[in-house]
Amino acid sequence: MRCFDRRTPVLALALHLAVATAGGALVIVFKDGSKELVADRFRIEGDRLIATLPSGLETSMPVAAVDLERTEAMSKVAKGSAIVVETTDQGAPPDPAPGRTLADLVRDRPAERPPVAPAADASRSLRRTPAGNVDFLTAPRRPVTPADRGERILAILRGQGLRDADLYQGTAADRVLIDVVTAGRADVFTALERCAAGLLALQAGFPEVEALEIVMATATRSRAGQFVLTTEDAQRLANGAITPAEHFVAKVLF
Repeated sequence: MRCFDRRTPVLALALHLAVATAGGALVIVFKDGSKELVADRFRIEGDRLIATLPSGLETSMPVAAVDLERTEAMSKVAKGSAIVVETTDQGAPPDPAPGRTLADLVRDRPAERPPVAPAADASRSLRRTPAGNVDFLTAPRRPVTPADRGERILAILRGQGLRDADLYQGTAADRVLIDVVTAGRADVFTALERCAAGLLALQAGFPEVEALEIVMATATRSRAGQFVLTTEDAQRLANGAITPAEHFVAKVLF
């Protein structure tokens, strides 16, 4: 990984920083050439880049996967100007909202985790995220077969409140893919709780479904998070052993 220090043109990006533009969005450019639209600020803390998605959620990604110079350059070109504000060593400016935010939880997460191994029978051609996980947002949308089985599974999930979700065959025979529309942080946490209840309800009639692959995105397909929800995860969420916010931080797949 290239090392950035005070002699580089992007010196503030190597420290704790915030970037704001005159417009309402920035583009994060990854070293593999892919891009992610985020809201009007991001910052780097340690080896993580923390950004706000257009949905209002905060997300985190490895700095090593981001092309910092192209990200800064694209932001300046797209918005005409950029203001780089270097913070003190004590961290980013405090969030004005009271209580712990999702960003607080993300900052407290353990060191970067290796990618989650895909299901044993998952196709090798599936696209990966910059962090190396299977990208559920771009995974093929194949119906669950037979059709009546898919309809019954969807009805169970709808019964748990997942009305803004679509159902597809997962990347493996024992998984189904849930594509959920979320408009903000509260929607994401609610969807996690409902997916947990849905998986537990499913297993009474469809014990072969061992996990849900969940992708959350806004109506404009901006990423809000993706997960592999296992039975153990669902039980912990259902019995209150872990909160949706804590589960998000511990299990979200970048």
